[in-house]
Amino acid sequence: MKNRYAYGYVLVGLQFSVLLALLLLSSLLTALRSGEPLPWLLVAASVAVGLAAIASNRPGNFNIHPSPKAGGSLVVHGIYRHVRHPMYAALLIFAGACVAARPDAIDAGLFCALLCVLFVKSRLEEQWLRDTFPDYAAYMKTTGRFLPGVF
Repeated sequence: MKNRYAYGYVLVGLQFSVLLALLLLSSLLTALRSGEPLPWLLVAASVAVGLAAIASNRPGNFNIHPSPKAGGSLVVHGIYRHVRHPMYAALLIFAGACVAARPDAIDAGLFCALLCVLFVKSRLEEQWLRDTFPDYAAYMKTTGRFLPGVF
């Protein structure tokens, strides 16, 4: 159990490291300043998905670590009715904005690295959620991981 918990922190560190590298290497701020529409659209979508996740959740139920918060509850309404990990989806959409601002191999590779980290992190999180909430396994069968309808 301790190793799984430490592994969760490694994944959190990787997630933020890749996001930071992508943000620093991409030209997102330049693209936004110049008014390029695709990066703006993706950033707006990212914010909308993130806010929908916050609106569907109760305060204190979020955890940056993939383990469920003590005393937390399973949320299956709002955006969670369609996507199991909307906050990860919001991060991926934001990363897509970075790639759209500077579509090159480095940014595309960082996007793929982030997708891999979030996929592994979501699998670890789902192990804990299945252990904590008996209804989670059934919820997984009907709800997409990062995109509606995509399991």
